Amino acid sequence: MLRKLIAILFVLAIASSGLANPCPTEYLPDGVTPKPIKLIGDGINPVILTSSQHWVADTVYHLHGWIYVGDGQFLDSGGVNGTLTIDPGTIIKGYPGAGDTASALIITRESKIYAIGTEDCPIVFTALSDNVDDPNDHGTTQADKGLYGSLILLGKAPISTPPENIQQIEGVTPNSRIWYGGHNIEEDPHDNSGIVKYVSLRYGGSLLGANNEINGLTMGGVGDGTVIDYVEAYCNNDDGFEWFGGTVNCKHLINAFCDDDGFDWDQGYSGKGQFLFQVSDSISNFDHLFEMDSDDAAFTGVGPFSKATMYNFTAIGRGHGNTGVGGKQDFAMKYKEDTGGHLRNGIVAEYSQWAYEFENKTNCFGNWDDCTVCAPNDAEKRSRCKSSGAGADLWSGYGNPAFAVQDIDNYSIIWWNLGKGMTKAGEVGDSVLSKLNLEMSTAASLYGGTVWPNQLVGDPGIYYGPNFRSHGSHALDPRPSATGPAYTTAHPDAHAEDSWFESTPYIGAFSATDNWADKPWTALHQMGYFVQCTSCGDASGDGKINISDAVFLIAYIFAGGTPPGDCQYPNGLGDASGDGKINISDAVYLIAYIFAGGTAPYCQ
Repeated sequence: MLRKLIAILFVLAIASSGLANPCPTEYLPDGVTPKPIKLIGDGINPVILTSSQHWVADTVYHLHGWIYVGDGQFLDSGGVNGTLTIDPGTIIKGYPGAGDTASALIITRESKIYAIGTEDCPIVFTALSDNVDDPNDHGTTQADKGLYGSLILLGKAPISTPPENIQQIEGVTPNSRIWYGGHNIEEDPHDNSGIVKYVSLRYGGSLLGANNEINGLTMGGVGDGTVIDYVEAYCNNDDGFEWFGGTVNCKHLINAFCDDDGFDWDQGYSGKGQFLFQVSDSISNFDHLFEMDSDDAAFTGVGPFSKATMYNFTAIGRGHGNTGVGGKQDFAMKYKEDTGGHLRNGIVAEYSQWAYEFENKTNCFGNWDDCTVCAPNDAEKRSRCKSSGAGADLWSGYGNPAFAVQDIDNYSIIWWNLGKGMTKAGEVGDSVLSKLNLEMSTAASLYGGTVWPNQLVGDPGIYYGPNFRSHGSHALDPRPSATGPAYTTAHPDAHAEDSWFESTPYIGAFSATDNWADKPWTALHQMGYFVQCTSCGDASGDGKINISDAVFLIAYIFAGGTPPGDCQYPNGLGDASGDGKINISDAVYLIAYIFAGGTAPYCQ
């Protein structure tokens, strides 16, 4: 009987070898013939795609230069729009270049993109030199950044750049197609730029000029009719995600090993976000987890003011004490001019210095009752003052509707291994930390507010082992302990505040049992960053238990195939039966479980 079972499994192994092509892949179903390539652009002249375009998975698309969908002009003024649909499993590659020779895909105002991948078959934007089928090719987190542009979405939702509330997006050579915002009479907070879902954006961030790079995903004036969900920015040369005004809501965002801020908002952004994951490498120029802003100093005091709400985030910084390039990543969260915001239910670990900064350029420390002195000379401090520039110098959100920015609060955040802690002794030039335990409590006692609750320093139980920043290390697990502070700390119910949010019984981006980032749609999964012990029956490490795991074990035991990973457990994934060995009994055990309702495998 055993010999018959082995023979059947070998047949399955042979059959599956011809069917189990990865998705996406650069090869046709035979696994040998490369897919045809479609070149879009010549690297010199911009390409403007109009009407309906459809990119399919049996072709690899090469972008050479600036590729626009639509012309960016309002339709009622003679503009021409376009709609781009991209199938699951499609690979889009960008040519290298900088400045005018950079390559990027730009969805212009009034146009739409429907890039809808799946958990098992994502859409991948990457560099021309990247071999998507080989996780070891361009798999180093520190080096391969800025190899092409990336993806830019532009819409006509409100932004705060007077007098006409329009702007041209950064990172692109100025031209008539890159306007965003509503031009006052055209603005629409519910503007729809399409759907971006299960998309991995890799190695982007071409340099246009000094301090002017393209973000992983750039959103300029994007409205809340747009769907952004399950999007990864991997090894980008600037911010992972940046919102320039707009109202778009986003879920399940991953910013991995990017070179500047994780999540950056400007120009009156007022959307929502939930389930955000940030992990940085140890040597690049990474800066803040959140950088919160409203606009340049020239527009200070002009609404709409930024006020985003972010729930459920998990972040791992460059390492406590590792200040990196030029002392970067000094503060995990940085508030700048005219911005409010709600940051709630988060886990933040391994940031090199302090927790918070409220940037103050004129050293107005201590002037809690005087906006007239500080605000006229300090654009950054207006976030704490009335819109008139006079009155009590206090953060908004303590019951006074006259403040320029309504609401700044951070609730239920677990901090772990901060390099220098929560507070700093004083203000020095541009380095001002909100003294959470001093200034906020003083303000509360003076003006009847409440101190931000549930700021906890404690171990959340997330796991990052030796060399976890290296691909193939299988040493990262962002799921918190089910018995730790992520579950025991009081925290607000996101869904009770707004039905768009999901209720969670935990703090952070992940539950104790579900790592939604450890799925085939992410580069982090494909390149082997995560531990492989979600279940010891998952021998292949793809996050599922099915016949492929029995096939994987047979190939390992009898044909010298790849051994199952062992992460933190003896014999790990391969020991489905839990007897401390990896042998044919484990394949039999899996067959019984999959086809005959046998006992589920488990980790020791």
